[in-house]
Formats: sequence, C-alpha cells, structure tokens
Amino acid sequence: MTVIFNFSPSQTNRAASLMNIGPPVFIKDLEDIILEESNSTFDYELPMITDPDDDPYDIQIALKEAIPFTTVKDQSLLRFDPLKAKNGHYIIGIQIKDKNVIPKLSKYQLRIVVI
Repeated sequence: MTVIFNFSPSQTNRAASLMNIGPPVFIKDLEDIILEESNSTFDYELPMITDPDDDPYDIQIALKEAIPFTTVKDQSLLRFDPLKAKNGHYIIGIQIKDKNVIPKLSKYQLRIVVI
C-alpha cells in the first residue's frame, strides 16, 4: 500500500519555480524504531519537511510488509500496533517529490524492528 499526500506551501515567485535548487527533504534524519510486544500502540511523527524553493510537494509512504501493523494517520504520523506484527525487520519507503517543472525527489527508508 502506498499513501500519497499533497502539500502546497505558498508560492511567492512564479519565475523562481522554473528553477529547482534542490528536492524537498526532512529537516532531520529518520530514527530507527524498535517495537516490543505490548498492549499499546506506538505513534511515530515524521520530521518536518522543507524545500529550498518552497515548492509544493507530494509525499509517498510505501508500507510494504509493515501493512498489517501500521496505520498512516496523516502526512506526518504513523501508528504501529506491535500486537499485530511478527518479530522481524521491516522497511517503510518514503519518497518526497516537489511539484516543479523540473521535479526533484528525496528517498528515505524508515527501519523497524519488532522483537
């Protein structure tokens, strides 16, 4: 399952949108997640995103094998239910792509370990 969110910050200069200095990026690194079997869910908030051109962007979250125990609450919050997970290592793919005439993108991997 891949979830796509659209985000459109204000565009102040249309001419500047023809150039693309760089892709949108998270303002800090993604932290690995270790989930233990418990009765409670765990919420993980993705870091804020910035784009050097202030372009609008799309974020795609590919849950892959983490689908059974992961819910995307909005563009920045993932909820994990360890009771629905099997022990093992999981990777969620995240891609952020700006909406520009010459689009650029950043790819990330969120690593999850269930013990």
